[in-house]
Amino acid sequence: MIVHSNQILSWAGLIDQHKTPNKESKMWQKSTIIAMAVLAIALAAGLFISCEKQESPVGIQENQENLGQTGNSEVGDSTGWYGLKENPSVICSPSSWPQSMVGFKWPVVSGQKVKIYAGYGPGGGSSYHQGADYHAVDLHNGDNPSATRWMWVTNPAMGEVMEIGTNQYSSYGYYVKMNHHNGWISMVCHLQTNPENFIAVGNTLLQGTFLGYTGSSGWATGPHIHFVIRRYGVSQPLSGIDGDANIVINGIYTSSNVYVPPPFGIP
Repeated sequence: MIVHSNQILSWAGLIDQHKTPNKESKMWQKSTIIAMAVLAIALAAGLFISCEKQESPVGIQENQENLGQTGNSEVGDSTGWYGLKENPSVICSPSSWPQSMVGFKWPVVSGQKVKIYAGYGPGGGSSYHQGADYHAVDLHNGDNPSATRWMWVTNPAMGEVMEIGTNQYSSYGYYVKMNHHNGWISMVCHLQTNPENFIAVGNTLLQGTFLGYTGSSGWATGPHIHFVIRRYGVSQPLSGIDGDANIVINGIYTSSNVYVPPPFGIP
């Protein structure tokens, strides 16, 4: 069925079809039609954005107030995607979420070396760590162990902030637990400062997003990153992480985890 502009305007109560329109009314009709077309395009765009958000992982928060208070213009935008300023649709892609250990990277910025000084060995886990942390590793600065404190700790894979440890005297001290979907969970522990300075529970973060600094909070004898990846509650050997297959104690590995600014706060 073909619908003419006069019919649309008549249905909307904007003209009386029984009257012959004069020159002024014709111009007004054209302007109205253009305005309605623009409105239709805007509504279609709004539906597309809404669809993008609905299909995205649950828990993304816009937190524009925090962005405004800190003045961190490098992160966030009107769509509310953390770490994305130009292509928010990336976060909707299933390939962005880790499917195996290969999807994870070392939890430090790209180019930083880490050394496993306690933890994993080819024959099994560590005598230092038990139960759900059996395959956890303790990481030092791979270039200079004495400079381990204040290393930048980053998100090992895209995920949602599941839990933040804010008690510096608890066993893990300051820590971040990430939910990477498909049963995958990661933790970075013994951070130097409260991670709530930079992130919040429910934030969905890109791989590489800044989480905090290496420290010695909690039950730690010195500064290091206690790092564990679990699947369905069971700690996993790290073979394959960041392209590294041979993960052994005293091994030194280089991160390729590209830095992404946090939702708020300035490192």
